[in-house]
Amino acid sequence: MLGKKGHWALTVNGDDILGEELIFLNMFETVGLNLPTLAMLFYTTDEDKVKRWSEPGYPVEIGFGIDTIEDVSTFKCFSRKVSSIGGGDQWSVELKAIYDSLDYVNKQLTNVYNTWGDMKKSSEVFSTVVTRNGFKPDVPVPSNDIMLWTQYNITDRKLLEEVVWHGFFSINDPCLSALRKDAKAIYKPLSKIITGVKGIIGNSEDASIIANSFTLNNNEGFLSSWGGDIREIPHHHSEKGIDDFDKGSVTPKVVRTSGLTPSLEKYQEIELLNDNVHDHWWEAYRQNRQFRSSLSSQVMRVTSDEYTSIFPLDYYRTKFLRQDDKTLLAPYSGKWIVSDVVTSVKDSAFTQHISLSRETLL
Repeated sequence: MLGKKGHWALTVNGDDILGEELIFLNMFETVGLNLPTLAMLFYTTDEDKVKRWSEPGYPVEIGFGIDTIEDVSTFKCFSRKVSSIGGGDQWSVELKAIYDSLDYVNKQLTNVYNTWGDMKKSSEVFSTVVTRNGFKPDVPVPSNDIMLWTQYNITDRKLLEEVVWHGFFSINDPCLSALRKDAKAIYKPLSKIITGVKGIIGNSEDASIIANSFTLNNNEGFLSSWGGDIREIPHHHSEKGIDDFDKGSVTPKVVRTSGLTPSLEKYQEIELLNDNVHDHWWEAYRQNRQFRSSLSSQVMRVTSDEYTSIFPLDYYRTKFLRQDDKTLLAPYSGKWIVSDVVTSVKDSAFTQHISLSRETLL
């Protein structure tokens, strides 16, 4: 087992990769429907080990923890580069792997969920699809979007993309999703994500994740004008064969900074209205897209040198204090949603890079 007592521990296929062999390992998780991914490089003089790791689809089992292994995930290698060093006395193996659920991104299926007499909600379809791909669904409340969902010879990944874009729980309560390395699949409305703070990130004494510095990216100006402006929405009613406009029905969630962009009349794409989809099909799409764009307006990145079981869509509070007088840095503290986690080991040093998102500063 690799690691530093009281800070972090790592195993790669048990103890197949030794501490002196591992050059770097990076594990990536993000909000959305992408599977977790892995990149790794190691050196070895063991030719048999090189042969094993060169097998197509070789399984890679990664375990992380503090003093004992707490979280174990299995990946499948899909790309590798093997190089000989010193005439074959030493070898380097660089590989890329994806979470072991390849049917999710590769297998095309044709399904209907289920019949006109037994139509399903997006929350039910999501749970069905992730379960057959080896995930445990975390869907705390049913959605309000019953219809006949169809999978038209596309992958489960593509199907869920359409499901969550048009998923609807309630007005002004957009939905978010994530596939985590602990085999949990999250599909929740925002109101359920922000119900409980998991811990504190910062440099205060009560912080559960110690981070002495941070960087902040502010994209509010662009995203306010692109995703948040009031728009005119053209509708085409297929049964009636008429067009109309819904003026000003999209309300900005992010306050637009005046003077950054000229005031322009903007239009949404034409929305085709018919009886084949649920009543909030386009309304769900608008509020989900708008929230996802506005959520990226403020992104804070922090780094910790201790392992924490932190995942995308976790809800944390930040608490940063000035070094001299220990007063609170109020604009940068508060509640954030975890959007990305990169867990890295390089040259026997551990770092966990965490991206936090919200709409505005305090």
